[in-house]
Amino acid sequence: MVEPSSAKLDAILSRTFRASLDSTAQAPLVFLSSLSQELQAERPNEKCYMDKDMLERMMFARLSMGQVDEETPFQYIIGCYRRSFEESRKVSSRDKEFAQLVSETMILAQELIVSYSGLLLNPAMEGMFPQPPEAQRRGPTQLADHLLFDPNSSSPEPLPPGFLEQFVVRFQDEGLDDMMNPVITQISLAVRNVSPLGNFHRPLNALCQLCASPVTAVLVANHPKFMPNAMNGRSFESESLFGPFLKISTAPDIFSTGLPSVLEQCFSNLQTRRQVEINASISALRTNLGTLQSGLHQCFHSLLKAPGCREKVLAFIAAALKLNMGRSKMQADMLRNGTHGFFSNFSVIMLKLCSPFFDPTKADRIGRIDVAYATESPRIDFLADETKVAASSEEAASWVDKRNTDRQDNLRDMQALISQREHARACSSATASTAPEAPASPMSLSDGKPGEFHFICECFFLTAATLHIGLIKVVSECMNNIKEMQRQQRSHAELERVREVYMGGPGAAEYEQRLQELKDVLAKANQERLSYETVLQDPQLIGPALGYTRLTAALLLKTVGKSAAGPMTLPLPLPCPIRFAMLPEFLVEDITELLLYVSRFSIKELGTQVMDEIMEFLVVFTGSPMYIKNPYLRSKFVEVLRMWIPAGVPQGVQPPPENLVRLFETNALTLEHLVPHLLALYVDIEFTGSHTQFYDKFNIRYHIGELLEYLWNIPAHQQSWKKLAEKDPTFYIRFINMLINDAIFLLDESLNKLPEIKELEAQMEDTAAWALQPQAVRQEREATLNQSRRVVQSDLTLANVHVRMMQYTTTKITATFLLPEMVERIAGMLDYFMMFLAGPERKKLRIKDPERLGFKPKELLTQITDIYLHLTQGDPAGVFHEAVARDARSYRDQVFVAAAEVLRTLGLQPEANVRAFEAFSEKVRGAAAADQEEEEVFGEIPEDFLDAIQCTLMRDPVILPTSGQTLDRATIQRHLLSEQRDPFNRAMLTVEMLKPDTELKAKIEAWIHEQKTSQGVKRTHSGEATDMIS
Repeated sequence: MVEPSSAKLDAILSRTFRASLDSTAQAPLVFLSSLSQELQAERPNEKCYMDKDMLERMMFARLSMGQVDEETPFQYIIGCYRRSFEESRKVSSRDKEFAQLVSETMILAQELIVSYSGLLLNPAMEGMFPQPPEAQRRGPTQLADHLLFDPNSSSPEPLPPGFLEQFVVRFQDEGLDDMMNPVITQISLAVRNVSPLGNFHRPLNALCQLCASPVTAVLVANHPKFMPNAMNGRSFESESLFGPFLKISTAPDIFSTGLPSVLEQCFSNLQTRRQVEINASISALRTNLGTLQSGLHQCFHSLLKAPGCREKVLAFIAAALKLNMGRSKMQADMLRNGTHGFFSNFSVIMLKLCSPFFDPTKADRIGRIDVAYATESPRIDFLADETKVAASSEEAASWVDKRNTDRQDNLRDMQALISQREHARACSSATASTAPEAPASPMSLSDGKPGEFHFICECFFLTAATLHIGLIKVVSECMNNIKEMQRQQRSHAELERVREVYMGGPGAAEYEQRLQELKDVLAKANQERLSYETVLQDPQLIGPALGYTRLTAALLLKTVGKSAAGPMTLPLPLPCPIRFAMLPEFLVEDITELLLYVSRFSIKELGTQVMDEIMEFLVVFTGSPMYIKNPYLRSKFVEVLRMWIPAGVPQGVQPPPENLVRLFETNALTLEHLVPHLLALYVDIEFTGSHTQFYDKFNIRYHIGELLEYLWNIPAHQQSWKKLAEKDPTFYIRFINMLINDAIFLLDESLNKLPEIKELEAQMEDTAAWALQPQAVRQEREATLNQSRRVVQSDLTLANVHVRMMQYTTTKITATFLLPEMVERIAGMLDYFMMFLAGPERKKLRIKDPERLGFKPKELLTQITDIYLHLTQGDPAGVFHEAVARDARSYRDQVFVAAAEVLRTLGLQPEANVRAFEAFSEKVRGAAAADQEEEEVFGEIPEDFLDAIQCTLMRDPVILPTSGQTLDRATIQRHLLSEQRDPFNRAMLTVEMLKPDTELKAKIEAWIHEQKTSQGVKRTHSGEATDMIS
């Protein structure tokens, strides 16, 4: 017998609502006795079935019974919604009429379920139906339990598909915010103090689900905690909806980074763990962080697209930045500023928002970025307390004063326009949510109103500010951690080196205690290092960061004149445009900080990027001091470029990828301008204005020297170098002078410290005598020795680069070295160090294992003799060997003889070179004899003919117009290479201002002729007298 459709529908509804009008119904069905009695009274002679028309009465009756099993009323009603879908799918499609009836009934049932769920959740309807006290207390947050469903816990089942969307539409105008605000708050609280190893996935999915709907997105953006009225960055992070999500990270913090502890579970006992295990932990953490960052980006992207929300999101970003500007300080107060985790995640999100316009070759995208935003931003004051790339503080203040009134008016107009636009969007949001049109992409054009900046422009500059106090600050903290760790490692190694001195002695216990303390400090530092590296060396972060860097580099080049039409014209025009000069310096500095970090630790990632714009940016601005006035900033460009060459890569360090190496060999702008710009920076860095400029310049020039050495071997770069030396000899003389100055200082300081090191090491080797020394004395001498070792190693490393530069450049460029103002300087330098390397002084330099300090005497001797040979080969006039002979301070013939013997005995030079050096020595010997003879001829030189500084006979006297003094031209020109001031009165003086003293020169020449003639007569008379006697 076929079951009637009313009975079948009754059965379906009974299963759906787990309720029945039959008193014999078995669990899980609940007998609705009150409704059954009502129906019996209404239809006394009929069998009652549940149908479409009595759905609402049935639901009311069931909910009026309160909780009848383990499910709360709201959990029960969510189950009904899920079962309604399940029952609909079970109905056979063969009976089309019945299937249609079931479909219509279930649609109505779902609508009623959603409506009654609101009666259970809405605080305004409290008491409508009985609920357990806990459920009554929690009210609308019961919905959060289902949104945050965790299959591994006893939490309620997840929300069935479609429920939330239908719920939002149903109550959009009936207290939706009162029900959803507590839910949104609960979602945020669910991840408070959670680490990347914790359960943040369900709350994140719930947040993404809310942001994806235009209606609930508006609720999120309008939530009281979306942008809290916080006092500082730390409280903003803890109080805002997104703060707990953004904080989830492995980046260290002054407080806990959440539970479960990453340090304990992933980075504990590092000394006993295999590297593969550590790498697996890092990979798992990065996967979790990637999930978090992608979800948060989805949320922000959805909010930006939702009607009426974009301005609120941009205001949130600006507020987060303003309250955390203190993070940019070297010593940031982390009690008042947001965490590294918050800003590392925030940096990734902002980079993802910028990613659609990373490609600078798309003019329609980069053309939307207006650098005027940096001075006219309605959200962030980029001018406050920020150094500019080229404008001084006085220039910036003057420029701001001139524009202040207009700027304030523009800001007011802009803010009014923004308010009007957002008000219009808000008014249309209801229509948009019920019948949504395709929302405007956040990358779409603005309304085009005067005074407004395109979203692309806003996003670009807000990302720049985020990276500055976010990613780049985290990089800085990581590098500080590494530097401190390296310092502790050196201390540990130095302690281990003297273990034998302390073992068994009275200081053994204290020694072991110091050693253990260092080990503990190193273990903690190593944990922090891995915590930082998990974040900073993640390809999911590095790739977008480099894409943004490429865009920034292209924008800055575009601002100073680069176009797609043709190659850039250098040098850049002067004066520097004010729109460029007023840009915040951090925009440029952050490029270098990121490139330095990636080049050191993840250089392979550079192989996946297009680097042409970045390379051209580095080359152009390295040689543009009027555009980037900070010489230290330009020196960082060189440091980056140094890391991109394949020469001198330490063992175990990844070499630069091929795309970087090819840039040095194929990029037209690089081939023409890199060497001249590097040489110019070498000279410019002499005077920086810093109190540490004397020592800073050596490190900077070291990187320049290493880079130039590599470039010398590329023919196009070598040709560019030779061309500069020929076309601008005045500049090249200054360069050579500084090169010689540095080599002399560094070699002299290091070679004079070697005997001191030798003596201290000898004292420590006598362990018995050393143990008898007072502890304070031992510690003082150990500190002195370690300091001397570091100084010598550093100085020799730096000096070797300078000596090698003279060695290889003199194979092709000698004319500059042989000029009157230079030839005696280079001769004196070479003679002085030859005396150390081949003279009696060399015995004092014999220490154990000299190469550990970077002292390679054989190599240095070879380089010095090479320079002698190169200069004499390029000296047809013979001025070089004469200058060597005149070096009374350091030239010794026996030292040259000994040097030749060492070169031949140790095979340091080919035999042909040794013979050439001996021939050169013979020339010097002859010139020295001739000088001695001339000195005897001249006898006492008139005081008027003597150089006032050198006390030597002037050959080309010139008058210093500022003081009226007379000096030999070579003497004053040599002085002016280092300082363009009169040495007698400190007045400004240049080579062009010197006045030849032709009258004095004629007198000197006449006197020389007279002395030689007179001496010739004396010799003739002496010869005649001798003949008469014989």
